[in-house]
Amino acid sequence: MIIESGNDYLIQVKKNQPNLWKCIEKAVEGKPIDICHAIKWSKGRFEFRSTALYPVPPDIDKGWTGVQRVVMGVNAGVRKGRFYHRIHLYICSLATDKAVHIHDGRRAHWGIEVFHYIKDVVVGEDSNGVSHRNKAVTFSILNNIAISLYSMNGYPSLINAQTRFTNKIDELWMFFTSNKYVKK
Repeated sequence: MIIESGNDYLIQVKKNQPNLWKCIEKAVEGKPIDICHAIKWSKGRFEFRSTALYPVPPDIDKGWTGVQRVVMGVNAGVRKGRFYHRIHLYICSLATDKAVHIHDGRRAHWGIEVFHYIKDVVVGEDSNGVSHRNKAVTFSILNNIAISLYSMNGYPSLINAQTRFTNKIDELWMFFTSNKYVKK
């Protein structure tokens, strides 16, 4: 469905797919087609990111439609004085020989993950007990609006905004409905 619609996919392979995991793990032992590295110093953190492209192994399960590349991503660095090193394996439908194409996409994806983290951990959207689809969608939309408005109005974190408006219904209503609070 993804490929038929003219799009591509980059799917992280995890150990809960043991046959695919073993196949991909073996593939990244070989010589990569291309590698892209990026080093960044930001906000007191050192980050190293690497993306390597590999050919698709011939023994990959044919049920994985459209796989054109195997990708290995390495994230390493120092954050708050602590070293971290993570390796992620992916299958990809984009038939490219330039690792930078995948590298940029992997990096951009984290913006989405950060938003999901806020919704899941800070707002508790996954554990709110709402099981009816229409209600869950409505709550998700309202959460998106609130998170976006707080961000647009300079609140550095959702927790700060929640603290600011907790039990202050009149101020919260003004925040959402008037131009007094909304930056243009």
